[in-house]
Amino acid sequence: MLHIIENAFKDIDLEMFEMNRKFVIETQRAMFSVEAARGYLIAARQKIAGSKKMYALLIQSRENAVKEINEITADMIRNRNEKIVSKLKAKEINEIPSFDIEINNGSGNGYFKAGEHNVHIRTILAGGYNIQKLHQRTLTKVS
Repeated sequence: MLHIIENAFKDIDLEMFEMNRKFVIETQRAMFSVEAARGYLIAARQKIAGSKKMYALLIQSRENAVKEINEITADMIRNRNEKIVSKLKAKEINEIPSFDIEINNGSGNGYFKAGEHNVHIRTILAGGYNIQKLHQRTLTKVS
């Protein structure tokens, strides 16, 4: 079942890796071009990065920052897929057919039937004033 989910999400996952790689490049460029009054440079760069944790990731070399954000992205993908499997198993669904996620403007939608159940999987772009960057959120509804 996990393999089928991974296959359905492969294109959107590649897009997520690319989006995060671009985030590293663009944010590093902005962070290192900022000028601030003496004593305020780190705070100004942290504000651009979005958080102290993201700042710590982004002050590394570009190669290391991309490597680390790829590891974080891979963990997010793995967690997402495990949550989908968990939701399916909670409804006693142990086998699913192959399905496709249709990508439209960074979001994805998928639907399939598993026995008597209808499964809708929707990936949306999320973010807001308290989220450091745009990210993908996956919603799974089993009815």
